[in-house]
Amino acid sequence: MLELMQSIFGTYTPNTYTEVSTNLTTGELEYAEVIASGAAGVDWEYIGGVFLFGLAMFCVFRLIGTIFKNG
Repeated sequence: MLELMQSIFGTYTPNTYTEVSTNLTTGELEYAEVIASGAAGVDWEYIGGVFLFGLAMFCVFRLIGTIFKNG
């Protein structure tokens, strides 16, 4: 099921930002990718796309079911 979802929607990647810090001993900059905390880290476009696809599929199957029931 996971492979099917990844083939349809792609891989989910949370929102990240780059955190920069200075190493006090060497003076070099250190970079780290950090996932944003809370709701800021959620990829809402991905979640919305999956939800809308599910809603569309639900509506299509309801239509097909109604057509077969009354037809």
